[in-house]
Amino acid sequence: MNFRFANENDIHEIIEVIRQSFLKASDEVDEDDANKTAETFAYYYNFDEYLPEYINIAENDDRIVSMAGIIPLSLEKNRAEIKAAQLNPVATLNEYRNKGIAARCIENLCNLLRNDGYSLFYVCGHPNYYSKLGFVPVFNAYRSRISLERLLNITSKAKVIEYSKEYNEQIIEVYKKSVSQNLLKVERNLSWINRKIVDNKDGEYPFCTTLDKNILLSTIDGKITGYLLLNDNNTEVEVEEIKALNTDSILALLKGLERIGEARGVDEIEISDTVPEEIAHRILLDLGGEVKKVNVKAFMLIILSVANLLISMEEEFYQRINSSELAEKPFDLVIKCDDERVRLNYAKELKIVKDKDDETHSKTIKLSKEVLTILFAGYKNIYELIEEGVCHYIDKDEARILNILFPKHNMYISSLDMI
Repeated sequence: MNFRFANENDIHEIIEVIRQSFLKASDEVDEDDANKTAETFAYYYNFDEYLPEYINIAENDDRIVSMAGIIPLSLEKNRAEIKAAQLNPVATLNEYRNKGIAARCIENLCNLLRNDGYSLFYVCGHPNYYSKLGFVPVFNAYRSRISLERLLNITSKAKVIEYSKEYNEQIIEVYKKSVSQNLLKVERNLSWINRKIVDNKDGEYPFCTTLDKNILLSTIDGKITGYLLLNDNNTEVEVEEIKALNTDSILALLKGLERIGEARGVDEIEISDTVPEEIAHRILLDLGGEVKKVNVKAFMLIILSVANLLISMEEEFYQRINSSELAEKPFDLVIKCDDERVRLNYAKELKIVKDKDDETHSKTIKLSKEVLTILFAGYKNIYELIEEGVCHYIDKDEARILNILFPKHNMYISSLDMI
């Protein structure tokens, strides 16, 4: 088996591997679904702009049998912009599965990204598989449901309008500004939204895109304050994504769903693949809906470079320290994670740098990659991890510093006001 990184001449065969991988192993082979999946990657991920050098392929007798690629999308966490990439797509021909070939491709991608200065590698997939490759689950996917009758008495000062391309820039701004306490946001731009939203003049459209007729927008005083993307299904009302700047906008969008549900003859709506930090969950619960965890899918991370990650968080850490009990208390410590050492020195200003092995400091905190990943994501705090027995040899002073640098985020937002 030969492993290498792709070039432009491989793209057609790579797309065919993706197509073949999605053929169903049954008597009734669904060629349409497989073709649609391949077309999606060619369209939605725009292979004209895709970097083939970030696709690792496995060849057997000069035939591509497996591949793994990335989407180089940065992540945002409050004031920090983090160089990151999403693992997508991954595909292996049926006869070559369960041999560790795709895992080797993913490992090769990790090494490449690490050498190119990336801090994080992430995937949304099955924890049982990806955790074996070093990915740490930090958020589960959730599915929300609410009956239409619960939406009948909603009132809101926001209005719902139809989608138009002229609002694309405002939609991106809503995405960037919508409050989400511990969700790492994937960077989006106009290029993304122009591919994501399509019209249905021909009746055909790539999978994973959204028809313009399936978008609701909320406005307050003529400004776009929220949006909602519906999956194209005339027998159900399933929301792919909902974002907003305030409670009134969420309520207006939900009220708009009530009208769509009546037109389609359904008695409940569903919001799929969401995370519990989003305000829509809190509102749905308050309205009498339910929120359940989806066990087969999670948002998972690999920290590729501890130093790069912590250095990119310098401004965010400084703000957290400055608004805490440590504001007037200088400290100098090293966080040691596997074979990396990173020094944090605070004395009115915060400096974060790579540390040499031969330097000594009053405090050296040893953390595993798994613990640091969970702390970084805000899924749990250091005290919970100590209580669970996964963190050892952390004294009270060290725990207090770690809890300020990496606070646990509230699981639900009960209120906000961005306007």
